[in-house]
Amino acid sequence: MRHRYVTLMQVLVLICLPVAGGAELSHTVAPLRMGGFTYRGSVAGVDVMELRSGIELRDDGYAVGVAFRTLGMLDLVMHGDTRSRVDGVWRGNRAMPTAYESAGVFRGRPRRTEITYPDGQPHVLVLEPQQDIERDPVPSDLQQGTMDALSALADLERMVSETGRCDGELRVFDGRRLASFVGSTGPMETLDPGDGLSYAGPALRCDVVSRQIAGLPKDASPDDVVRRPQLDQVWFAQPQPGMPPIPVRISVELRLLGHLTLVLTQAQRSVRVTDFSPKL
Repeated sequence: MRHRYVTLMQVLVLICLPVAGGAELSHTVAPLRMGGFTYRGSVAGVDVMELRSGIELRDDGYAVGVAFRTLGMLDLVMHGDTRSRVDGVWRGNRAMPTAYESAGVFRGRPRRTEITYPDGQPHVLVLEPQQDIERDPVPSDLQQGTMDALSALADLERMVSETGRCDGELRVFDGRRLASFVGSTGPMETLDPGDGLSYAGPALRCDVVSRQIAGLPKDASPDDVVRRPQLDQVWFAQPQPGMPPIPVRISVELRLLGHLTLVLTQAQRSVRVTDFSPKL
């Protein structure tokens, strides 16, 4: 079951990748200053989770929040309900988190994380439980320059009007694991309405290869599945006129259950990021 924690991080990162699309998607619109997005996730047509995200961009910084909860049968066997938030500033054209916090329940166990970044290096203040499983620590030199998954949203949303592709790489450190995510631009495809998707029309498909590079389980063998790169796909489109491209459909491979599909069910222009603040 240990791989499901990595999958949740993958889902958050993919949602936090609102890079601009190709020529058929306008990337000259003004950067999104505030917005809220709701996603529903399903496996084999059965709803298993809901994700809500909110972003607020300011000239001097940003705030991003995500709320996650399990649904249906998955909620009965692996209850999860968490809220996460990050605040940060801009250093040049890059997002630099200043404080990240997350709290809630996952698989029935309380989980809390607090990370600050006083010198650009993540400092883990709270990590509960300290050990989810026995794993190798992430060396401090590999933590340098990393960010949380939520800061990736602010970082790339600010870049949305400056690029027409989704090529790029980022590294995410969550206090236990370090993972890399490499995106490449795919073709334009047409999405049909259905399965609750609130958008229909042209969308840019991006292929994202994720790989855990540190914080591996101590008992992981050289060919363990946790070491293998994983290909996920995300489709970007403009759900409303004047709004930059955001993920409208996401496909993630669950190593134990199959494909998890997330679709955008609601997009709104206003949101209070304080609503996502966890109760630590």
